[in-house]
Amino acid sequence: MCKPDPRIYRIFLERTGRDAREYVFVDHATLNVRAAADLGFLALHFTSPHQLRADLRAAGILLPQSSVEEETVTL
Repeated sequence: MCKPDPRIYRIFLERTGRDAREYVFVDHATLNVRAAADLGFLALHFTSPHQLRADLRAAGILLPQSSVEEETVTL
């Protein structure tokens, strides 16, 4: 079992004992993002560090200036 199978997200929620709305899910694969969103996660499609920063800010999640922009992302 793996993403985007909804069961993997449900297992995560059962094990953490929290509601999906308490989490931010970020992934580069659209199917995974859609599956997480369908279960109530704030799900963001990763396309670049700059876009992620904008998406997080739009969601009201503020980060220190250097936390995303100075990171080297390897996929």
